[in-house]
Amino acid sequence: MLPPYFTPRALADLVQPLKVGDLLPGGCRLVNARITDDRARIIYTLSPDIEVVVQAPSPAQASLARTRHLLIRLDARSSAQLSPARRTSLAALIARIGENDTLSPGFLAARAAPPSIRLPGRSTLYLLPGHISDDMDLGLRTLGLLSEIKNIFVEASSIEDLMKTLRRHDIPAKGKRIIPVDQNGGRSGSRVPSALRHLRAGAARREDMCFFGAGEGAPTFCDPGKSIVRAAARLRPAIRIRSVGGPSALTAALMRTEEKIDRFTFLGIAGSLQDLREASQLMRASLRSGLPAVFFIIPTLDPAHLAWLQGSCRAPVERITLHCDLTSPDELVTHHRSWKEAARAYSRLPKGTRIVAVVTPRRGSSI
Repeated sequence: MLPPYFTPRALADLVQPLKVGDLLPGGCRLVNARITDDRARIIYTLSPDIEVVVQAPSPAQASLARTRHLLIRLDARSSAQLSPARRTSLAALIARIGENDTLSPGFLAARAAPPSIRLPGRSTLYLLPGHISDDMDLGLRTLGLLSEIKNIFVEASSIEDLMKTLRRHDIPAKGKRIIPVDQNGGRSGSRVPSALRHLRAGAARREDMCFFGAGEGAPTFCDPGKSIVRAAARLRPAIRIRSVGGPSALTAALMRTEEKIDRFTFLGIAGSLQDLREASQLMRASLRSGLPAVFFIIPTLDPAHLAWLQGSCRAPVERITLHCDLTSPDELVTHHRSWKEAARAYSRLPKGTRIVAVVTPRRGSSI
């Protein structure tokens, strides 16, 4: 259910008989009152730098105080250390809101719940693109499905990323079943993977499920989610599979590349020297035929392994472009003429940087 919104009358009703400009006990003045654009919060500003946020209760939200219908908290930018005088002013404002909430709760109006965005009938597995670096890039349908669906599959190493995303978008995790999927699909010896057991059980109960991608954006693309898709395909018609549009690190990198790239060779993920050894022959053939090569670099790759390509690739390279933490405030794109130069740049990046490498062939190479 969507939280209620504040009607315009709430701005004055909640603190009456106080008005903007009035002095509170303790010496702080009520200098401003406004409703946020989404009408989900009211913000009262006390001089000189205290912002008091009033909103509907949320299980995931820490509070300074709660009244009959409302949650009251300090804005994160307000001073963490309040003087006794400011605390007195704050307590007086909270007391006033509590009294008016009890007497006049009509300032909250119910939002009409939108129709469900899920498909009716049998169980559906939704493939939800995660974010690349900034979880504000998530699509509305992805957020809606994350909110509605109880069973969420996610790569085992990305569970914390999922939990941060739920908190950021005020989606309660309570009651959800977070199902980790590892690189082996959850296998341990000959035992049936627990993730696959959850998939079968969900289909039998006609419950909807989703796989949330993280890191590279698109789920099942270069991550263990493919094992879940294959298993779901074997369960048809008891379960259907649906893709949801959204972020992709691969396409984000190609958008940023200055060269016109209509065709390329994708080499997968490089996290070890073995990965690069397996990809180097295909990279060499691609570059010699005039096609760019693209691959993901994950933090487990040693910079020395990237420099190893200098002598092993033996293909005409025009430029190596490292697209780092795309979509984040720290997004960085660097260009290099050799693998050794690229390796030095990679070694100086912060630990955990997500990278898409685009290698373009030397001009004059063509198919």
